Amino acid sequence: ENYAEAKLQLFSACQPNYSVINIDDPWAQRWLKDGKITRPVGFGRMPADDTLSETVQQFVYFSDARFDSQGIHVRLHTSWGDAEVSTPLFGEFNLYNLSAAFAVLLTQGVSLSQLVKGAAQLKPVTGRMQAIEVAGQPTCVVDYAHTPDALALALQALQQHVPGKVTCVFGCGGERDKGKRALMAQAAERYADTVVITSDNPRGEDPLDIINDIKAGLSKPEYALCQPDRASAIREAIRSADQHSVILIAGKGHEDYQIIGNQRLAFSDISWAQKILSGESA
Repeated sequence: ENYAEAKLQLFSACQPNYSVINIDDPWAQRWLKDGKITRPVGFGRMPADDTLSETVQQFVYFSDARFDSQGIHVRLHTSWGDAEVSTPLFGEFNLYNLSAAFAVLLTQGVSLSQLVKGAAQLKPVTGRMQAIEVAGQPTCVVDYAHTPDALALALQALQQHVPGKVTCVFGCGGERDKGKRALMAQAAERYADTVVITSDNPRGEDPLDIINDIKAGLSKPEYALCQPDRASAIREAIRSADQHSVILIAGKGHEDYQIIGNQRLAFSDISWAQKILSGESA
């Protein structure tokens, strides 16, 4: 509740010309009902009724969303017209992000047709749900997810986009938050078909000790592949998957290094996955 009140201050402290707000959020619904939002512009899923019509005069709503290996395809219903939109981004959370961005830019005078063209050309932030695809190979997605909630959301997003199985490659940082290790395993086991546990940035800890802490969260640890060498773990995950499957390589995202002991070694999940998929690495 304190967090929600802090968020509300963003809308009340500056007397905005427009307040772009997620109508699917319970707190936002309460604020709209109580008249606490100035000139609201709603975004989110197309409402089933006209309950919000008196409080939200301008809007960007989505319906008929489809998710596939090419991204998101959706119909937008807006106060500025309707449109069919496709974007190469992954995940329902990015659908909400896209709708929010449309709402902001439409209020600033950018045309709907310009935004539709721009959405088709969007690229993910490096290491944030970044898909790496090579014909005839499984899809790899590199993401920075390094908390249990973030890992669960990333895996759920990929389940929407691919018809095949989902493999999760992840580890946990050494000398950091040991309490999340078992929780990361639980998220991976719940939402992935195959779990591959490896090293993240082990720092001064023994990688095998970290892996054992992670394994403690699995209900069926015997089914997990444990490979402390991250490069080998990624290679094995890719070679074990078919072309219809997806591999989430989680935890390091944009990082181009790995910290082992007191050494900062060059290593990029993105570059390494590209090499494996393209056959550049044995």
